[in-house]
Amino acid sequence: MYLKLPMFLLLALMCKWSQAQFNNKETNIWYFGNNAGLDFNTTPPTILTNGAMSTIEGCATISDVTGSLLFYTDGIKVYTASHTVMPNGNGLMGNSSSSQSAIIAKQPGASSIYYIFTNSGPYGGGMGYSIVDMSLASGQGSVTTKNFTLQTSSTEKLTSVKHCNGIDIWVIMHKWNSDQFCAYLLTAAGLNSVAVTSTIGTVHTADPSFAGCMKTSPNGKKLGLSLLSIGNFELFDFDNSTGAITNSVVLASGIPAAYGCEFSPDGTKFYGSTGYVPGKLYQWDLCAGSNSAIAGSSVTLFTSTAGIAAMQNAADGKIYIARFNQDYLGVINNPNALGMACNYVDLGQSIQPKSTIWSIPNFICNFKKGVPPFTYTLTCNTSSFTAPVIQSSAGCAATSTVTGIKWNFGDPSSAFNTSTLSSPSHAYNSAGTYTTKMMVEYDCGATDTVLQVLQVNAIAPSLSVSGVFTVCSNEKHTYTVSGASTYTWTSLHLTPTLQITTPSSSTTLNYSVSGTNSVNGCTSTKTFTVVVSKCTALNEYQPELEIKLYPVPVIGLLNIDLQHPATISIMNLTGSALLQLEVPSGASEVDLSSIPGGLYIIEARFDKGVARSRFIKTTE
Repeated sequence: MYLKLPMFLLLALMCKWSQAQFNNKETNIWYFGNNAGLDFNTTPPTILTNGAMSTIEGCATISDVTGSLLFYTDGIKVYTASHTVMPNGNGLMGNSSSSQSAIIAKQPGASSIYYIFTNSGPYGGGMGYSIVDMSLASGQGSVTTKNFTLQTSSTEKLTSVKHCNGIDIWVIMHKWNSDQFCAYLLTAAGLNSVAVTSTIGTVHTADPSFAGCMKTSPNGKKLGLSLLSIGNFELFDFDNSTGAITNSVVLASGIPAAYGCEFSPDGTKFYGSTGYVPGKLYQWDLCAGSNSAIAGSSVTLFTSTAGIAAMQNAADGKIYIARFNQDYLGVINNPNALGMACNYVDLGQSIQPKSTIWSIPNFICNFKKGVPPFTYTLTCNTSSFTAPVIQSSAGCAATSTVTGIKWNFGDPSSAFNTSTLSSPSHAYNSAGTYTTKMMVEYDCGATDTVLQVLQVNAIAPSLSVSGVFTVCSNEKHTYTVSGASTYTWTSLHLTPTLQITTPSSSTTLNYSVSGTNSVNGCTSTKTFTVVVSKCTALNEYQPELEIKLYPVPVIGLLNIDLQHPATISIMNLTGSALLQLEVPSGASEVDLSSIPGGLYIIEARFDKGVARSRFIKTTE
């Protein structure tokens, strides 16, 4: 099912949280495994063979927003973009045999500060962080803070996702021999070392259940993990406003060597893999309904002759999977699709002559592509905009809520510079370059913003129609249009003037005229209405209640001569009073300069009756 914004149903968006993220390339370079690498700045990705890192399991890579490599790590050593060990970048507290040994997060609001969160598992130093300042060592970076311990008791699970505000970052780990999750919040002020603790789910015991991966869904609503020894895949709700984890669901148990896991980019599917031979790949439909229905939606997608290990969403919208000790990665080509339609290819991406074991880079889920570009059609100076089509899975617990959409056309001189319509139009007043912004708003204040530049080269004519637009029946009137080179009226008249004879009954007449400029061929249309009244009940008075008016037509001052005092009302032809006053007998002056030109009714209410007449007000 597809909807156009802003039909505010629950939308499954690809990591909606980051601002201006559509062109973010911070995950485009991967280094992993036995000196393996891929460059997603090209399509298909380019194989890299210059990596200095060899690791069994967890690792992390980070690039800048243009896709240029900054550094990478196995959780023990930090390698620069020149593939040398970064100053003070050795001896971090990760472990090359930890499922998710490291993850890298740029500090919100900082230009050069990056946190490396490391996780050694139960047989090492636990979970903590080091800090890299990329402004040092001539832009190659240096480790300035090393091995600040947050937890001495940890499993090998480490993941991260954006806070609901779209700025701050949650880093989530699981304690060893415990059923407790810890979520730490990284903000512009630094890391809050006091974790949000959630006690829920299976105890991650001292046997190899501590191994396996943990991932958050791209929209920050779900968290999933695998437990190697007992063979569990488990799913939870994650509140990315508070950091709390609730609603434990065992998707499967007793599956040998449950290891890798990942969510589809739209957040509606969950994948799990087994690391021992034969490797198996599973999918669950998170939109199946109840918890039991989700667990029952399991599909075995593939059985491989190699173990299928860690998984990671990539910048090209596919999921790449490490195959144990192989020189090819598995690829889920259409991960949002249900069942076999996801199109898993076991030998999907070569990394020859290098290989991987269990590892693939671990990234924060805030770098994925966001809302696609909107489309527009520009005719002369009028542009018609259309919001992008977003895949919808209404009612699915894995989705997020869109609360609004706003357009800014980049034309501040216009009184109509903004809109909340899904498909608005805007007429620019002059030629020039305009930057139009579409902002999609979500719950708790997060937004996606998409910008496009428009070049307006030709301006449509601005038409003006002159004439009397409130008239009486059975009259002849002429209307003249100006502002263009040639004209076409509704009635197909091709002259600047239109002559009409009003009907005998009261009615409203609608007219339209198009004007075209001969220089640029641009056309615009002007519509107007003529209100026709029968103008009846005039001069219905007794002879002694005569109303004398002069001058007629009147420009400013109207003289009213009455034989008796009366209450005078000046009304338009629809009967609405524009002016009301008490007038004595004899001659009196009434100032009508504030009333526009047109035909009016004057009503005098005497003690003995009512008299009416009409007059014309002109402006010159």
